[in-house]
Amino acid sequence: MNNYIIDNDLVWIWIFDQHNALYNYNVLNEYPFTLVKTLAGFLKDHGIIIVSASANNEDYPTGFKSWDQLPLYGGYDDKEFNQWYTLNGYSINDPTTMVQLDEVKFWTNAYPLELDILHRTGGNDLLAKTKKYLEY
Repeated sequence: MNNYIIDNDLVWIWIFDQHNALYNYNVLNEYPFTLVKTLAGFLKDHGIIIVSASANNEDYPTGFKSWDQLPLYGGYDDKEFNQWYTLNGYSINDPTTMVQLDEVKFWTNAYPLELDILHRTGGNDLLAKTKKYLEY
């Protein structure tokens, strides 16, 4: 397979999500977790390895600290989130809406793209939009 990638000038992308979820256990010394460490030498210039390390970075194996990092989280802070819901016409005077906005913040991680997707989701009110968003 590596020859096929090289001969066709392709890039092989390997994505390991939740790789650090079992950091407390010996499983990191077993396949497929050791695969992440060995792939870099195998792929050379013909591959990219993406490893998620979002949940417990303080305990993440030190062997990956030298790797390039790309933080992908860009969720709104509280002030930005408040601006988002005001600009989109959600009333902070309605207690039901405020409770629903807390749910929205939880399910979207206050990430701008997800908030916009939820806002564009069909429904007459925020509760209906959230329900439909979660169904998707």
